[in-house]
Amino acid sequence: MQTVLITGARSGLGLSLSRAFLAHGWYIVAVGRNISETPDDVRTNPNTLLKEVELTDDASLRALAADLRDTPVDILINNAGIYDTSSVDDDGVVSTLNNITRVFAVNAAAPRLLADLLLPNLELGSERLLVGISSGMGTFAQLFGHDFETTSRGTSGYEATHWVYSASKTALNYGLLSFGVLHPTVKVSLINPGWMQTAIGGLGAPLSPDDCAAAIVELLLNHRARLPASRLVNHLGHVMEL
Repeated sequence: MQTVLITGARSGLGLSLSRAFLAHGWYIVAVGRNISETPDDVRTNPNTLLKEVELTDDASLRALAADLRDTPVDILINNAGIYDTSSVDDDGVVSTLNNITRVFAVNAAAPRLLADLLLPNLELGSERLLVGISSGMGTFAQLFGHDFETTSRGTSGYEATHWVYSASKTALNYGLLSFGVLHPTVKVSLINPGWMQTAIGGLGAPLSPDDCAAAIVELLLNHRARLPASRLVNHLGHVMEL
């Protein structure tokens, strides 16, 4: 049985990814805050291992790595993320140094540190695949008003207004792609799931987390043929401009 580790697995896209992988017969390590609140269908599944982790706490990350010592991880999905305001419809972007730092810590620094800590686990796995759930908002293409997807807000200046979230996703891209340069035996891919009906995306978003998760899991299960290394793609596998 192959193993996938998913951060932010308690809700949103992470929960949908967990359900999709379980449906395909995978073993999942579900990581996140308040992870015991994960819905019963995932929490009580015998192929689920729950791990309570605070991504902004170095000791918590290292404890996870210690707990998983000698455990193969075929796919590591850095999915957990936070927005820079309460929702996509709120332009009151965080403006204090502490709040800005937290966005960068969760969205960019923790994923890279987790990849570093779990490198031995990835090397034990058969797929050796590291995935970052990124965003079109983290691309210079969208900042300057081109390469919008059909599901994008596509609003002029939106990415610039939400520079904290957008820049944190740009940092995620760089952090994980640089990991791939240093560790060429591990394949690194970035996926923009699109504008989804989550706590971040809001109920008015055009995509459902379940539909996006199903498409992403199909990409990952067939990654050798469908998922390019060191590139950003959307949930359908189409390459996006960084």
